[in-house]
Amino acid sequence: MEPFITPEVINRLKEGDLTAFDEMYSATINKVYGTVYVLAPNKQEVDEIVNEIYFQVWKSISNYDESSPFTFWLNGLVFRQLKNWKLKAWKRMELVRKIKSFSMKDSFVRDDVLKSQNQEWVFSMVDSMPYKLKEVLLLVYFYDYSLKEVANVLNVPVGTIKSRHHTAIKYLKKRYGNSITSREVGLNKC
Repeated sequence: MEPFITPEVINRLKEGDLTAFDEMYSATINKVYGTVYVLAPNKQEVDEIVNEIYFQVWKSISNYDESSPFTFWLNGLVFRQLKNWKLKAWKRMELVRKIKSFSMKDSFVRDDVLKSQNQEWVFSMVDSMPYKLKEVLLLVYFYDYSLKEVANVLNVPVGTIKSRHHTAIKYLKKRYGNSITSREVGLNKC
């Protein structure tokens, strides 16, 4: 049975009423949690994904068009968040793979030692870069912004951001090895 959320609850929710949010949450959590649990790429992240979904509900309830059922709108949020989460997980795995390819070159370090050192190694790599290159890499790879979005955030032309991104990749290659191409790192992220 589909949860039913009354128009009165939706209106109160749009006004920022926390009790209305609790009512909506109570009526929908089982369906949302079940959907996320089945589709989540990593079962340990289900709670985080569900929290993000309800945060997005709270943040974007004003966009809800009451001409369609609330559950359709909510399911749209659920599936978009799952898709975003999978994409972010894939990007994190790609970054870890690239880091391993850098550090495993001619090395026989055990995996558990490597995993504990990866985070420190990435931060030390990025920390040694000039600030303008560092901010572009952080916005692209840690915040998952496109180069156009980075340009908007920094209020700089897209061409400048592309140039900084390319320079940052060249910097990493020069300093840490040539085992990765610009295309692999995401130079074509526009």
